[in-house]
Amino acid sequence: FIFVFEPTTVITPAGCAYEGTQLKSRICGVSMVRAGESMEAGLRQVFKKIRIGKILISKDEDGVPHFLFAKFPQDIGERQVLLLDPMLATGASVTEAVKVLMQHGVKEENILFLNLIAAPQGIKSFTKRFPKIKIVTVEIDKTLSNTGISLPGIGEFGDRYFGTEENDSRNSIIENRF
Repeated sequence: FIFVFEPTTVITPAGCAYEGTQLKSRICGVSMVRAGESMEAGLRQVFKKIRIGKILISKDEDGVPHFLFAKFPQDIGERQVLLLDPMLATGASVTEAVKVLMQHGVKEENILFLNLIAAPQGIKSFTKRFPKIKIVTVEIDKTLSNTGISLPGIGEFGDRYFGTEENDSRNSIIENRF
């Protein structure tokens, strides 16, 4: 996954010509609903006019991920994709998302997975399955629990971000991590 830039000249607000570069690569974001949507605003701050698709993967009571919905740009197979999901625990959900992207014509090497917190086991499992996909993460957690929860973890990211979490005294841990 490599961004390609080309030279360009822009006129600054002061009326001066400035030689710089502009992105030549055709990119789009794909957020994994719901937690991945928390990363969209930051992506748009960097890439003002980026197209963003959505994918919904839901886990059943046994923790098995199932594809439910996707809405992508029509030409997604011709783009580089920034896949957005803040948490990587076991890697099962993002693996399912990548399978759907590839079914829509996206090449493995054209996917960059942007993430905030990842468990080492999830990184290992995911990169073994998809060695051409790069992961960019902020922090690597220590481990996974027996039930596949990232530890020490921050809880259910989407619920916390959108303010829909259960009242739980453990929720204050996020303030100590960031």
